[in-house]
Amino acid sequence: MMVVGTAYNRAYLASVLCTSAQIQQSLTSDTLGTLCVIMEEERLIAKRKAISFQKKGCAWYIKVKYKE
Repeated sequence: MMVVGTAYNRAYLASVLCTSAQIQQSLTSDTLGTLCVIMEEERLIAKRKAISFQKKGCAWYIKVKYKE
C-alpha cells in the first residue's frame, strides 16, 4: 500500500509541477507582451509634440500630435 501511495504522490507532484510550469510560461509571455507595449508607448512619447483634451458629455478625449 505504501508503494501505491508513493506513486500517487509522485503523480500528484508531477501534475502540480506541470501546471506551475504552464503558469510561469503564461506569465512570461504576458510580461514580454507588456514590455513590448511599454516600449512602443515610450517611442511614441519621445515623438510627442502636444496633447490636447476635449470633453464630450461625460467622456474626456485625448488628442496627441506627433512630430514627423
